Amino acid sequence: MAVKGLATIVLLDLLLPAAIILNIYLYFYPLLYTCTFPRPSPSVPAPFRLLTLADPQIEGDTTLRKYDLPTNARFSPARVGTTIRKYGKMLDLWGNDLYLSHVYHTMRKHTYPTHTTVLGDLLGSQWISDEEFWRRAARFWRIFLGTRKVSTKEVEGGSAHGDGWHEALMLLPGNHDVGYAGDISRPRLVRYEKAFGPYNYMLSFRPPAPENRSVTGEEPELRIAVLNSLTLDTPIWDQSLADESYSFLEGLQNSRQKGGSKSQATVLLTHLPLHKPEQICVDGPEVKYFPPHYGGGIKSQNFVSEEVSDRLKEMIFGSPTEEDQGGEGAILTGHDHEGCQSVHFWEKGKNTWNVTTYKKWMDERPEKQVDAKTVREITVRSMMGEFGGNAGLFSAWYDYDLNGMSPVQFPARMREILICSTRVEVRVCLLRPWNPARLVDRPCCQHNRRDVVVDHRTVVHS
Repeated sequence: MAVKGLATIVLLDLLLPAAIILNIYLYFYPLLYTCTFPRPSPSVPAPFRLLTLADPQIEGDTTLRKYDLPTNARFSPARVGTTIRKYGKMLDLWGNDLYLSHVYHTMRKHTYPTHTTVLGDLLGSQWISDEEFWRRAARFWRIFLGTRKVSTKEVEGGSAHGDGWHEALMLLPGNHDVGYAGDISRPRLVRYEKAFGPYNYMLSFRPPAPENRSVTGEEPELRIAVLNSLTLDTPIWDQSLADESYSFLEGLQNSRQKGGSKSQATVLLTHLPLHKPEQICVDGPEVKYFPPHYGGGIKSQNFVSEEVSDRLKEMIFGSPTEEDQGGEGAILTGHDHEGCQSVHFWEKGKNTWNVTTYKKWMDERPEKQVDAKTVREITVRSMMGEFGGNAGLFSAWYDYDLNGMSPVQFPARMREILICSTRVEVRVCLLRPWNPARLVDRPCCQHNRRDVVVDHRTVVHS
């Protein structure tokens, strides 16, 4: 057989079908894994559907600088190799932008979110110059083409209703955007706000009531709280930035319905996860500080401190007492690229908050904690290619038929599911739906290629 004929057979019989199959997978993987937003019923979509992304960390000139050579350097094989690697990295950055864009636009096309958030670390470094910052910001908006930042006018209006919200990105600063407490500064936050919109704000979403349904008492409300958690711990470089964040939290606390109202729930969007002991997430608690001659502030941290974490839960969700049972809610965070899920619960005997893994809570929670006040925290796995191009699907609705009675006040039911990925060696991670009222657990994504393996972070199909 001629070489030309053999090449034709290889191309048409092997490579072409493989290319077609891979392209079908890449553009339709959400359908292949039946990954959709959870619904109140099969025929009714949830009124609030939040597409959740985390930590794209767009790189730029700082990653190319290490390949720079002196202009007067002599020709050598090493120089040629360095130049080739530099152009290879430039190609990698270009491809990474296309990859992130593909993840976002594919998920949006197939899932129809009403709202979208990116949980910080939009860029790859807080130490970049203004010129490089604006170059990367422009690339960010090209990646998320067709979207816009949340406007100051919308924040002042306080409402997350309307058709235009599917085009808005609720963004929040990460440490690679503005720095940790020890190096965060007003100028960095100013340029961040100009490029990506405000932070420390609350929006209200009120789900429409179905036909022939009504609610006695307070109208159902979902509060969406966007918090800059990088300024909450000390030592901090600029105390006024911490004062702003705590002033916002006090406003959230004052607007929270008291008396154990079940008509209001809160979704907290923030970058730094809340404090957890070792063995709950991949990373354990760790804080590093700058030397005293650089201010001695926080240089890096995996979580907010335990003290701040408890204070956050108390201010946003309440500490259950006889007078106030606290509010329902969930926490969505980024920062830990691996992802994690946990349950914060109120220990009645100790009158304090505690935390455990979601799996342990479901499998081993003591009988005395069955009716405990709980808040679920989901640390969303990074959307970077290294972590599979993950995206989170979070739904919320008001349950008018809980216990089969209507119309009465019932808790807001919030369910969430994380799906990934665009990798060819298919790795799909999902979090199972969870009902804070009755702790119902069922899978929303089914894939029969292998058995489901459960660990403390994800449900993994491999």
